[in-house]
Amino acid sequence: MEKSYFKSSSGRIEFQTLLGLTIVALIAYVGYVVVPPFMDFSLLKAEIKGEAKSAHNYPDEEIAQRVFKKAGEWDIPIEIHKIIVRRNAGVIYISAEYPYTFEFFGGRYEKDHLFYHHIEMKVKESRHDF
Repeated sequence: MEKSYFKSSSGRIEFQTLLGLTIVALIAYVGYVVVPPFMDFSLLKAEIKGEAKSAHNYPDEEIAQRVFKKAGEWDIPIEIHKIIVRRNAGVIYISAEYPYTFEFFGGRYEKDHLFYHHIEMKVKESRHDF
């Protein structure tokens, strides 16, 4: 009779198999909880970079509003006063931060994380005076 890696000779599942499946399920669950907020982080970072590239067309307040609006569309919990836009000597600085609480096992365990973006980029010449 051929030996099975999943079951013992009596037909019961091996402890190592059960432990391995539990670990795989736990890793999949953590990925399910953790990956989406980090994807949102990447999307917002790309949006902020895009706003920095087109900063020569908009005043600072409008850039902050555009970032805030896009974050709202993605359900990112950011407050408008946490989006800071500054210009100095032909360079634009955009920073944004927001807290996020990861909830595991139905809220029995929570982990707080602070997402922080900072973009610094040269601004193209503008016909506008911002």
